Amino acid sequence: WVANEDSISPPLDIGSQKYIQRYIMAVFYYAMDGPHWSACSAGTICKGDASSWLSEDDECVWFGNNCMNGNISQIFQGTNLGNAVKGKLPEEICHLTEMRQILLHNNDIQGTIPACFGRFSNIHTLVLYNNHLELPIPDEAIEGWTNLKTLFLNGNKLKGPFPQSLLKLPALEELDLGSNFLTGTFPAFNPDDIPRLKDLDLHNNELTGTIPSTLFDIQTLEVLNITKNSFNGSLPANIGQNFGNGNVLKKLDVGMNNLTGEIPESIYNASNLANLVLSSNNFTGQIRPDIFTSLFLLNSLVLDNNQFSGPV
Repeated sequence: WVANEDSISPPLDIGSQKYIQRYIMAVFYYAMDGPHWSACSAGTICKGDASSWLSEDDECVWFGNNCMNGNISQIFQGTNLGNAVKGKLPEEICHLTEMRQILLHNNDIQGTIPACFGRFSNIHTLVLYNNHLELPIPDEAIEGWTNLKTLFLNGNKLKGPFPQSLLKLPALEELDLGSNFLTGTFPAFNPDDIPRLKDLDLHNNELTGTIPSTLFDIQTLEVLNITKNSFNGSLPANIGQNFGNGNVLKKLDVGMNNLTGEIPESIYNASNLANLVLSSNNFTGQIRPDIFTSLFLLNSLVLDNNQFSGPV
């Protein structure tokens, strides 16, 4: 296409940065079934200021793209309904080393994340939820994501052990692997390797074993959702620990597991806790009567289907 059909004017020099970039974008388009996209495929009219793909316009303004200093820095083809993007991610896009954001959620992307995604050393947002991606996520890719803040892979076909390398991303703030088929125990890790994590969502998987206390040694952790798994044992005794300036935990959802024991006293020190879901486990003991004064921001408390005793 770029050699024989591209209508950009004036024609690009073969081998120039712009020529190569348009070639890569054309490869992405055809590899991901571009002619059947719901919006802005070649030859269609786009709404707003965007141009249709493979038009004579600069590839930086093709629908969903963005550039920094003329280099592609964003590919966005994910909406509430997706854009009928279908296929395996082509390795050619790994040459777009100024990439900052890839958002392809709610589509039909298959296969695995290419190892060459590790070249995206500047990427901060990778949103691929509700597709058909599979494990493994290559270590070569993860090791390059030193600036990645947001990784959403929920609603895919990730089957197997939790990818331990994801717990060594120094800038990661949001990790969502919910509604997959992850199995086995949650791996041991050093909280210093993932010091900025705010939101961890593992709901609706097949994880087993105990909840590692090291999760609650992450001082930035605000949200933990592990509902609908098969975790067992008791809640760690360090939930809500004071890090000197309090504790930022806002939401804790451990419902629908096989957890036992009493609620640890330290949880009453989590003064920012707004949502606490303990339902459908085998917890025993009493809920402290001062829970709503100790946790004065609490607006949702779910306790059903347990073996608690005494008044609330």
